[in-house]
Amino acid sequence: HDWEFPMLPARFVESGCVKCHHQMTDLIRYGSQEEAPKLLRGYNLVRENGCFGCHEISGLKSGKAVGPDLRLEPWPALEQLTADERAKILADPGNPPGTMRKVGPSLRRISEKTNEVWARKWINSPRGFRPDTRMPHFYNLSTNNADVLPQDQKDYPATEISSIAHYLFEESQAYLTGTDRFRRFNEDRLKYLKPLEERGQLSDKQAKELIEVRRRLEIAVKPTPLALQIVDGDGKPVPRATSRPPATKRTT
Repeated sequence: HDWEFPMLPARFVESGCVKCHHQMTDLIRYGSQEEAPKLLRGYNLVRENGCFGCHEISGLKSGKAVGPDLRLEPWPALEQLTADERAKILADPGNPPGTMRKVGPSLRRISEKTNEVWARKWINSPRGFRPDTRMPHFYNLSTNNADVLPQDQKDYPATEISSIAHYLFEESQAYLTGTDRFRRFNEDRLKYLKPLEERGQLSDKQAKELIEVRRRLEIAVKPTPLALQIVDGDGKPVPRATSRPPATKRTT
């Protein structure tokens, strides 16, 4: 207890391995034999569940490697940038861009894929639909189960689930029509900044913002609904069925 840097408890001793073995691969020897199984299991859980989507886990400190680098890739992605933009991001070798992609799928087109009824069931109990899903349960736990909540909070979980599903589908439908909040915000900023540019009244900060806004709108191309992307053998759009064909009468 008098040491300036005390040793780790036995149950945490493997966590010190990453101080030298930054890439983790050195901890797997002789085929599948693992030198630090608990550490590798935790590392794989972080990667599989995408913890880095919200919690930045940088493997760099002052330009030096201190562990595995689990940072999200930049947005827009490098392949969507111009050559000058990529060169600018890659110019600092001591702080390269992240390479990890978010684990979960994009929800921008969820309104084309399913409906709010299914989404509410999924949010309420992901493993009730897919037992092997990696999505964690947020509801029906000891902290928010309707059976154990006070009377004035019993409806809260269902209300929150419905609100989440409603928001996702509203924004998805807006995205497909080019009226989502991201696009509307950038279009409003463009309308405000463009006249200032024409009159030569832009500040340096506003000039940089105008370049960024134009770039965002250039990349965020208005999507084509999937129904219009389905074509027949002649390349013509297949009309979307609006109703079921009438049932034929069976005779015996």
